[in-house]
Amino acid sequence: IYQVTGVVFCDTLEQLLNSGVSVRMLVSDRIVSKYAYHQAQQCYRKLAAAGATIRVCDSSIYIYEHQKFWIVDDTTLFLSSGNAGETDFPSGASDVYPPPGQPNYRHVNRDHTVVVESHEFASAYKHVMNMDYKRGRDFSG
Repeated sequence: IYQVTGVVFCDTLEQLLNSGVSVRMLVSDRIVSKYAYHQAQQCYRKLAAAGATIRVCDSSIYIYEHQKFWIVDDTTLFLSSGNAGETDFPSGASDVYPPPGQPNYRHVNRDHTVVVESHEFASAYKHVMNMDYKRGRDFSG
């Protein structure tokens, strides 16, 4: 995952950890926004304290580790163009947000997430993640 900056994402992952679910993350070493970088670091510290295993990509291999995917139970693969934050996965019930200057405007992005239920696809992505994971370093907070 490029970054996790959303409170909802972070809290959900913490709840999963507290319920006994194993969470292993590979995150980017470089985040463009300093504000988003600090949000991500805060989330990672919280998740590491709850038992998540977090590795940081080797920045000598990639300028940005910008891929966003996650695997659930070795069979379900999520591929997303959005970052794990409020602008890309906004909380609330609206499917469409009004433009700037209109009532109820929120700064959000239009991203896509695809869910693939396939052990074969999940395994292929898991292999890539495992190779990058080995090249990374432990998150030190």
